[in-house]
Amino acid sequence: MRAWSKAMFRRDHRLAVAVAAIDAPPGELYAQAIAKRLGIPQAEAARHLRDFEELGMLTPSTKKADRAGTDGGRPGIAYDRTKDDFWKCLDELGDRFRRAPPPPTPRRPKRRPEGT
Repeated sequence: MRAWSKAMFRRDHRLAVAVAAIDAPPGELYAQAIAKRLGIPQAEAARHLRDFEELGMLTPSTKKADRAGTDGGRPGIAYDRTKDDFWKCLDELGDRFRRAPPPPTPRRPKRRPEGT
């Protein structure tokens, strides 16, 4: 648990990369696409993805990274999410914040003391 916690929160964009990874369409889970989506350096996105791979949360994909809209160069490593429970937890947490908040509970008017 300690290694997982350290890997998830020691960097500013770690959670944002994880959320982008869970929302990435097939073929777009690679550093350049994540970096472009989040506006962070590609090297930083790659570092986070490698850390997720080391934890067993991602595996290198058998598919090549989708090159549409890239700036050239060789394709980076594309990843697939594993069945790690973290992804389900993150998705459920995201669902909680995507839902509209419940309506406010109506308050009953305060009673005035009798005789005033």
